Amino acid sequence: GVNSACKATEDFQQKVGYLYIFVAKQLVATIVPVTSFDLQIKCGDVNGCLGHSDNRIKILDPGHWNPRYNLNNFPIWDHRSGCRNWAQSEQYLYPPNCVTVTECSGLVSGGDDRDVKVFVGLKMDNMIQSGLSKEREFDICYCDKDCLDGSNWFKVGVFHASRAWAVDANVD
Repeated sequence: GVNSACKATEDFQQKVGYLYIFVAKQLVATIVPVTSFDLQIKCGDVNGCLGHSDNRIKILDPGHWNPRYNLNNFPIWDHRSGCRNWAQSEQYLYPPNCVTVTECSGLVSGGDDRDVKVFVGLKMDNMIQSGLSKEREFDICYCDKDCLDGSNWFKVGVFHASRAWAVDANVD
């Protein structure tokens, strides 16, 4: 009403925003380069994921060491978001996935469960720097529908790939 500012339901008809509650976790204790691992996306308690297998993930290199400046951390509605605009990391190995920024393969689908999506058999390459394997951090971007549209991609988590070590089996 006019004289009762912000007290009636009809005073609050505009949409304020969206609440996305997603959690990503690795299903092994340590991700070692060139070995298989699985990622799980928990879809939250609010609306969950859609009950189909058209969902996709892509693995990105962090855009900046400072999370404040990492464009992958920008929200889904921000046109600068790294998940919208950046190609998958060159360190991603298997199974075959993204051929463009948004065209990612059905071979990497989390399934049709509404609560949890599980992406299995993923592999990351090893990065060698100064002759040593390097520990790396990667951002996980997720899309639940219409994945050819970059505005449907958003960050759901991070994982670390450990260093790969070669040990002589003959050492006591």
